[in-house]
Amino acid sequence: MLQYTMAHPDFYETLSRYSATPEYRDRLESLLPPTGWQVTRSDCWLGVSPNGGTIPPQGFKIHVSTVAPEALELLTIVAGCCIQRGITFKCAADPMMWRMLSSKNFTRTGGGKFITIYPPSTAVFQQLMEQLYERLNARPFHGPFILSDRRYKDSPVLYYRYGGFSKTTQLRADGGRDASILQPGGERFADTRAVNAAVPTWVDDPFGATGIVPPDGAPLIGGRFAVKRSLRFSNRGGVYLAVDQTDDKDVIIKEARPWIDVHSFADKVTDGRGFIRREYAVLQRLKDTGYAPQPVALFQDWEHLFIAIERVPGPTLENLWASERGLLFPFIHLPGVVEAFMPVFCTVARNIIAAIEAIHACGVIISDLSLRNVIVNPDTYAIRLIDFEAALLPDDPEDFRRTSARMYTASFGSPRRVASWTLEYADDWYGAGMLLFASMVSLQSFAVLNPDAVALWLVEVVVLGVPQAAVDVIQALLRGEPQVARQLLDVLEPQWTTP
Repeated sequence: MLQYTMAHPDFYETLSRYSATPEYRDRLESLLPPTGWQVTRSDCWLGVSPNGGTIPPQGFKIHVSTVAPEALELLTIVAGCCIQRGITFKCAADPMMWRMLSSKNFTRTGGGKFITIYPPSTAVFQQLMEQLYERLNARPFHGPFILSDRRYKDSPVLYYRYGGFSKTTQLRADGGRDASILQPGGERFADTRAVNAAVPTWVDDPFGATGIVPPDGAPLIGGRFAVKRSLRFSNRGGVYLAVDQTDDKDVIIKEARPWIDVHSFADKVTDGRGFIRREYAVLQRLKDTGYAPQPVALFQDWEHLFIAIERVPGPTLENLWASERGLLFPFIHLPGVVEAFMPVFCTVARNIIAAIEAIHACGVIISDLSLRNVIVNPDTYAIRLIDFEAALLPDDPEDFRRTSARMYTASFGSPRRVASWTLEYADDWYGAGMLLFASMVSLQSFAVLNPDAVALWLVEVVVLGVPQAAVDVIQALLRGEPQVARQLLDVLEPQWTTP
């Protein structure tokens, strides 16, 4: 979502409409000769090139990664080497753009590329790579692994791949276009930006076996977990279904790659690895509540950190509200729909309240409640919560509390939270109210644009046949009053048949 709303908070605009801050441009212009070079802006990039300079259509390109606190120093070194040799390059337009390029949800094959360099020949590519290696390895720079590339030697920030320098495409049968490069015979070859797709088979890698790629296809992760399949991927890493070889039980494994999703605090810098470490700590605190997955293991494999947790079976609350038992609209006028819905609503509401109360009793603020983070037993409607990366512990420092306040699903953050970027126990109750609101009106995302829409829609659902008491339960939770919500359920629930 970040890349779509950077230019405007309410409307999707191209990145060309975003007003970049001057830090990186100022540094580049301070390094350039008085004449003969130009700096141009293109979407999320600042391009730097000699006037009248040309680049070949394809070849070996160099990518340099970094972390925000080191970006300016690294940019100074890399830009200086490129300017000295008259080589065209580009970099992220400003720190916010770099945050986007290295964020959790940015594309995996494009993530982590702070600087891209276009050497005019393979010989210059080799010479420049070695120069950069010597200069950058003299300091302890850090950066994420660029998944579409090969790492140069043991450098944590230097990567390369073979591909197009200028955008050349070929037409597909469906009318779309794919990036392409030319093979020696003149045929078009797909310029694939995929994991480990750094060098086409017909191109010789000038560095041979020294180009490093992440290990792939290992039989066991952490020497213990056999992966069945991947569930999803993000720039930060994968989520996998695996079997724990010690007891033959299914587990969920979450992966964190170094230096993706970096956050700076007063005395340290952390990344996705820090967030799954704290999720493990939160799950340890909640393991006796029965409302969170059991923590199984926290371990490192190669350079990546992993957390293994109990697999919680069952549909998400999003799935339940979309099923026949939970679907209220647009069928509310049909006979029996409200009668079938209300027992489910009452049971789920009571179980959500019990789960949040138990977690709060452990001193944990959940922070990120959403329809996909609630698992429901389809027979009993018992509740389990997942995804505690953003959860807040009592002794967390103030700077992390501000970060946690910003980690929520759109429309599930209270207006007070969004206005102040602070987090309180009451914010979890607001999230609970929105979980139940979504059972009646699956348009909760519009509340981001107009928070008053929630109250207006709740008035309308009563007109259409939903009991006022059910709406009152939602309103009580939105106000942070779970005791009132429970009292209302005590009166409401006996009026409907137990599901």
